[in-house]
Amino acid sequence: MQDAGGRPVDGLEPEDFELLDNGKPRPFDTEERVQPIALVIVVQASLNAAAMLERVNRIGSMVEPLLIGRRGTAAVIRFANDPELVLPFTNNPARLTQALAGLRPRGAQRRQLDAVAEALRLLKGRPDHRRVILLVSERRDMGSRRPLDEIASEAQRDNVAIYSLTFSPTLGELTAKPGRAAPPSGLNLAALFKLLKQMGEKDSSGVLSQSTGGRPLGFLKQETLEEAITAIGEELHSQYLLSFVPSAADSGRFHTLTVRMRRRTGVLVRARLAYWRE
Repeated sequence: MQDAGGRPVDGLEPEDFELLDNGKPRPFDTEERVQPIALVIVVQASLNAAAMLERVNRIGSMVEPLLIGRRGTAAVIRFANDPELVLPFTNNPARLTQALAGLRPRGAQRRQLDAVAEALRLLKGRPDHRRVILLVSERRDMGSRRPLDEIASEAQRDNVAIYSLTFSPTLGELTAKPGRAAPPSGLNLAALFKLLKQMGEKDSSGVLSQSTGGRPLGFLKQETLEEAITAIGEELHSQYLLSFVPSAADSGRFHTLTVRMRRRTGVLVRARLAYWRE
């Protein structure tokens, strides 16, 4: 929840929210998020990303205070050709700083989706945590074996939020500026999936973020990278949990979700777009 200036909105009550499941209002319970965070940082380390990787090398000291907190844990994956686990889950800030500082470019491909799939696999072992992926990469995948719709669906089923920090190796077009949300698509996830192939050719990272309740941000300089991490940290630590029990009469496994404000104006709501009923 953010106001028009991009600042977190605190102190909301259940009556401030409306939740629609497949277009139907549902009663729900709400609480501020208190689960510890399990974060997987997925970093593109291809040869063409060497300049941007130098900026990522310097963010290790920000992870514990701004993203995971003292109760959280984080792992690091790098990818170019194949994803590689650089650091298993740890809550040791020094190890995180060292792992990120030691990332070096290698490989020509950018198998972004395969790397996200590996992060999802790691997070399955953290069911008692709030599961988050921080994807630092170009906007599009190149060469992955796993398709975009499959990865997005798996993240939805596993309740994983994906935040993307994207860059252009040629210093060209960037994604949304830090502190701003990406423009809303106006699509439910069913419609969005029909466009995944077309959109994924240009912005697979954005699709993953928008379809899982995360946030796509872009960076160019060290300053904007650090501003983006700060914005994500503020959001992670000012979220609300809305929970409900689906009706037994509901049909189908795929459900679209809409969360909106009843009594407040000028509040930006960012939430997952759907869920899969087993």
